Amino acid sequence: MPQGTRPEPDAHAKAVADIIRAEMGDEMTIADVSRTTGIPRPTLSHILNHRRQPYLSQLRAMAAAVGIPLPQLLDKAEKMQPGA
Repeated sequence: MPQGTRPEPDAHAKAVADIIRAEMGDEMTIADVSRTTGIPRPTLSHILNHRRQPYLSQLRAMAAAVGIPLPQLLDKAEKMQPGA
């Protein structure tokens, strides 16, 4: 993999993005979460639209922004995996 490129999101990262989206509901926009987390809006959009694998620090920030503890977020994502 060339330097500076990131892997495609795996099924777990996609599940996390879907949970974050659901927790955002109609009350929060990507711009709101971006302001709260400090994650640039384009980056956040790529993560939430399954085009970019998030860093752990980004997961922590997104979970906090939507009010879900990170362990709970990861547990929910794990349970969404096939065979879980």
